[in-house]
Amino acid sequence: MSGPPDAGVLHLSVLPTFAAKWLIPRLPAFQAAHPRAVLQFVPSAQGYDFARADLDCAIRYGEGPWPGAVAEPVTGHEMTLIAAPPREGVAPLERPADVAQHRLLQHVNVPRAWAQWCERHAVTGVNPHGGIQLDQYGAIVRAVAAGLGIGLVPSCLIEDELARGEVIPPLSDETGRFVAQAAYMLCYPEHKASLPALVSFRGWLHAAVEASNKRAANDGRAVR
Repeated sequence: MSGPPDAGVLHLSVLPTFAAKWLIPRLPAFQAAHPRAVLQFVPSAQGYDFARADLDCAIRYGEGPWPGAVAEPVTGHEMTLIAAPPREGVAPLERPADVAQHRLLQHVNVPRAWAQWCERHAVTGVNPHGGIQLDQYGAIVRAVAAGLGIGLVPSCLIEDELARGEVIPPLSDETGRFVAQAAYMLCYPEHKASLPALVSFRGWLHAAVEASNKRAANDGRAVR
């Protein structure tokens, strides 16, 4: 009771792609700011049963709500259409209607993403629920890079792949990006809201997202 305000163990569950691509590279900054807080990761496959004693919070992806939990948007609202670099024999993708010439890659837990994108750009003649279904955005990015199809993924997850040219945004920002209803959410049961390590992690997480947004805005890209 007399320890530092951020002391304690935080048991959390984080989706693998978000953990690997966004969260873990930033965690040294959290640990430097809160050295007495200890993060213990619970397997994401087990990660939304807050009746478990060993789960304090989770970062999930979707539109919500999540029964029995507070759900705060973190990042991931902005989606980017990505494709492999141009290859001989592959139809060009220069305007929204060209998606009809490509295989769509779907995230099984975000079944409305392509339908929302097609509706926004008045694209018809496309089955927005067809194509190949995958269960992680990391797998979708790898599949796109391999030439298996095109994908819609949260912009915050693909900065490195875009910089290396492994995948490209074939359309302009105005047409290739859109704000989806789903996002990464920080979820936690209300009775644990005042847990010191959670208070510290929650405050740091939102500040880290804001810093990322500012950097992206300076580069001409928003991640939210």
